[in-house]
Amino acid sequence: MKSVTVRIAVALALTAAAPIAARAQTDTTAIPANPPATASTQPLAVGDALRLTVAEQQFTGTLKRITADTLVLTATFRLYTLPRASVTAGEREVFAESLGHAIFRGGRVGLLGGAAVGLLGSMLLTKDPAGRAFITADGAVLGALVGSGLGARSRRSHWERLDPSVVVPPAALPAPVPAPEGTPR
Repeated sequence: MKSVTVRIAVALALTAAAPIAARAQTDTTAIPANPPATASTQPLAVGDALRLTVAEQQFTGTLKRITADTLVLTATFRLYTLPRASVTAGEREVFAESLGHAIFRGGRVGLLGGAAVGLLGSMLLTKDPAGRAFITADGAVLGALVGSGLGARSRRSHWERLDPSVVVPPAALPAPVPAPEGTPR
């Protein structure tokens, strides 16, 4: 009876650890935990999550509208209209992992947690090895479903600095002055 329980636990642990071990061996270009803060030169787009500093005050929200002289941010129950020329610093939220990867990560953790809870519950409910296996499998499936849903809500992201030229438009350059007569070109 205990040997069946141990076999199920070992099989579930190996199943969950195999993708992690394979990725650790083949993924040599992993993103460091705290990547260096580099300035992004990508243009601002409507829908970007931004943190902007204006006159030592920080505004966080989603970019709703861009005009030549203002940025309009929306936050919960707030609407900020900020002059572009007075923005002193800015950051943009960037997702470090895809939605599918976040769902897979959550499902993997949920599978392990559900299997462990199912195994403990099956030990309390039945002495039949087949019954324990079914309860453990049910716990694993339920845990994977719950974990996948939670994984989708917990995508990893970080903030990247914005290049000041992206936030503040360049000043209008004066028209070129023609060269005086008699100067060599």
